[in-house]
Order: sequence, then C-alpha cells, then structure tokens
Amino acid sequence: MRQARHSVVVPVPIAAAYKQWIDVESFPLFFHPVSSVSQTAEAYTHWVVTVGRIVREFDAEIVEQIPDDHVTWRTIGGDLAFTARADFVSDGDGSTRVTLTVDWDPGSAAERAAAAVGVDGRVVRSALRSYARYLEKTGGPKGRSHVTIRSVDREDPPPANAPR
Repeated sequence: MRQARHSVVVPVPIAAAYKQWIDVESFPLFFHPVSSVSQTAEAYTHWVVTVGRIVREFDAEIVEQIPDDHVTWRTIGGDLAFTARADFVSDGDGSTRVTLTVDWDPGSAAERAAAAVGVDGRVVRSALRSYARYLEKTGGPKGRSHVTIRSVDREDPPPANAPR
C-alpha cells in the first residue's frame, strides 16, 4: 500500500474551500488527471482519471462527509483501488489549509513503476496546487454545505486513513 499526502493553503474561507471540494463534477476544471466525474447518487460517483498514458475508470463511495471538516471516500469498483481523505482547517485569517491523503495499491507494472519514482506524490501535489489556483481566481462557491454522510454499514471496515 502506498500513501501520497500533501497540504496547500487556499485563500478562501473554510466554507468555500469545502464546498468547492464536494462539487466533484467540477474537478476536471482544476484537477488535470481527472477527465470526468459524474455524481450517480448522493454518496456515489463515477470517475475517469488519466496520468500519463495510464487511464483508470472507477466508482467511488463517500464514506464520511462532515461539513467544513473532512470528506473520506473509497473506490468500490473499477480499475483502481484506493481510499482518500481531504481535511479542511481554518488558518484564522480567512484562508484554509487543505490536506489530501491518498492510500492506494498500485496494481499494474506501470503503476508500480510510477509509484517507485514518486509520481503519485507529484500528482497529489499538482492537483492541490491547481485547486488552490482555481480558488484564487474564482473565490470559490458561496454559502455552506450542510450535508453530512456517515457510513451505516457497521460490517464494512473504515478506510485505512480514517480516524479510529
């Protein structure tokens, strides 16, 4: 299992940073590896991601979503297996620190080679920088999100990076 983690400070209040993050269908505008995302149900999405010549398609489930605090999700089918968590912390000056942690299992030889040279870390870092630049330009969405999601399947183990 590999882990990629990076933080970025975005120049918007926590509500705007969080709300932009949960608008997953907007990810292709600023996360360049993401070709498309579609919301298939309240807690489910379908993704197409391209890194170099590697294209992966998968479905993801939001495991936990706490407004203005964090979102945890995992893949539930497709070409890529991972869990991820985005944490949002106010810096107190109207900006927000966003930390993205991705735990994944490189399956193919190409994925193992990319992980060995740190491509996964660079992809996470680049994606967060693009997200920050996007928020700098747009100021982020207005208002707050009040949707809270918690896993109800007690038999399902939490993602590897979820708090215990």
